[in-house]
Amino acid sequence: MIKQKIILTGCTGFIGENFIKENYKDYDFYCVFNRRRLNKKYFKGSIKYDGNFVKLKNFFKKINPDIVVHLATKFLKEHKENDIYKLNYSNIFFGNQILEAMIKTNCRKLINFSSVWQNSENNKQYNPNNLYSATKEAFEKILFFYIRRHRVNCITLKIYDTYGYGDKRKKIINFILEKIKKKNRKLILYNKNQELNLTHYSDINSAINSTIKILNKKNNKRIFKTFAVRSKNTLKIHQIVKTIEQVFKVKLIINWKKGNNVIKKINKTFTILPKWKTKKNFITGLKEYL
Repeated sequence: MIKQKIILTGCTGFIGENFIKENYKDYDFYCVFNRRRLNKKYFKGSIKYDGNFVKLKNFFKKINPDIVVHLATKFLKEHKENDIYKLNYSNIFFGNQILEAMIKTNCRKLINFSSVWQNSENNKQYNPNNLYSATKEAFEKILFFYIRRHRVNCITLKIYDTYGYGDKRKKIINFILEKIKKKNRKLILYNKNQELNLTHYSDINSAINSTIKILNKKNNKRIFKTFAVRSKNTLKIHQIVKTIEQVFKVKLIINWKKGNNVIKKINKTFTILPKWKTKKNFITGLKEYL
């Protein structure tokens, strides 16, 4: 059986690395990275991205990919003036070069990823929560040009909050568990009523696989759709803390403070990815850390 050739960006990030490790026997992966390398058994080839378009284009020509999964992103909750270049370089310029390399090699299938914080109110209207989400929206405007002019088929998956064992990102779950590991029961936390929708990385992986199947269906219709990938339950931060206490059998002493950001509700207006649903609830996911 001939495997599909997938060029994956963001292959060394938490989601990208886990997706490759779970699916490398089903696809031939080719990675575009700018940090550390993965174990070579997981992919067929790679290139370090340095902004050189000719080098990137030649990599695409050599591979002749069937589909591109564009996971790479630069996330900053709040930016400083020195971060502007990094955000634009990673979230706009890099993605634009990926799109140009795609059409030069007649690759017309793309899975893009966006953030729910591009729509911080509970509707589908663009309302960015930070500069990061603004750059993600700017890339989607550029993407629309390639869809209209060059007939790229694209499904954008709108991601909420993700988690899972092995995650080293600066997320609230990791912060709390690190304190528990160090036997520090006293924590300062902010915005106890802030909502989070936590989706396990394995469910994100299954969403990517479902999206590949949609793009592979043979029809003449152009595809340009956005679907949400989120868990069934939305939890407030104080509920997350309570669940962690329950699973790890500890009692934490929390000093709750009001943060700078206004409390926001999770946007649930986007249609869930068809024929996909989460399999891991929060408690099951937390038990993997034990």
